[in-house]
Amino acid sequence: MMGAVDRPLQPELADEVVVGLRPIGEDDLDLLRALLGDAAMTRHVGGPESEAKIRARHHRLLRDRQPGATFAITVRDDPKGVGWVGYWETEHRGGIVWEAGLSILPPWQGQGIATRAFHLALERAAAERRHRVVHSFTAVANEAAARMCERVGFVSLGEVVVPDPKGRPTRCVDWRFELWP
Repeated sequence: MMGAVDRPLQPELADEVVVGLRPIGEDDLDLLRALLGDAAMTRHVGGPESEAKIRARHHRLLRDRQPGATFAITVRDDPKGVGWVGYWETEHRGGIVWEAGLSILPPWQGQGIATRAFHLALERAAAERRHRVVHSFTAVANEAAARMCERVGFVSLGEVVVPDPKGRPTRCVDWRFELWP
C-alpha cells in the first residue's frame, strides 16, 4: 500500500549529509526559540510563541511521557539540533491517530534533511505499533510542506479546518500516511 512502512524510508541524500534524531534535551531551549519564536518560521502555524509558551513547551517535552515522541534533528556527528520532528496522539474524525509535524532552521532547508528526519520519525512511530495511521495537517498556503508530504509518501485527503497552536481555525490539507498495510 502506498506510504506503508514495510521498507527502510531513506531518501537519497548527499553522502556527507547524515541525519539523525535524538530526544529533545535540556540544551534545546535555544533551538525551540529559533523555531517557535520567529515570525517567518511560524507564519503557517499561527505566528510566533511567547517566551513563556516556548519555555513551557520545552519543559513539557522534557517531562511529558504521553504517547508519541519529539526529537531534535541532527546532522552529521554534530549533536546540535537543526530542527525538530515528532508525532503525538490526536483525535481526528472520531478516532485517535498519530499526528506528525516538523520544523527545520532555514540554513538546513532544501537539502532533504527534513524529509529524511520525517522518514526516521515515521519508522519509530511504526515500530510502536500503536496506531496504523499518521496524519499531518499543513496550512493550505504552505506549499513547501505539501511538497515534503508528497515526497515522504503521504496522500492528500483534501482540505479540513483545524485549530492552529493558538486555537484559531486554520484551513489545512489533511495528509495521511499508513504505517503498515
